[in-house]
Amino acid sequence: MKELKNITLLNDTKLIYEQKDLLKLLSSKELSKTELEKIRNELSKDFQSPIKIDYKHDPDLIGGLVIQVGSVMVDTSIKTKLKKLEKNMLEA
Repeated sequence: MKELKNITLLNDTKLIYEQKDLLKLLSSKELSKTELEKIRNELSKDFQSPIKIDYKHDPDLIGGLVIQVGSVMVDTSIKTKLKKLEKNMLEA
């Protein structure tokens, strides 16, 4: 999952240090237990501590993931990209 590579940026952010054990994850597709475990393992390695995932399936995202740790959010969803595109087109 290439979206997971974006998460390593979060590891350098001081804001998340205190709350790094709880990660909120929204996914456009329903993830299997195996996929969630793989994500948990990868992020636990990145943060060098066990991670708890609060996972929710949200088909309205159309595609991609939204990951939040503390006050830091990484949004790779198609829904957000379309909203930004629409905003840019309206402003042009």
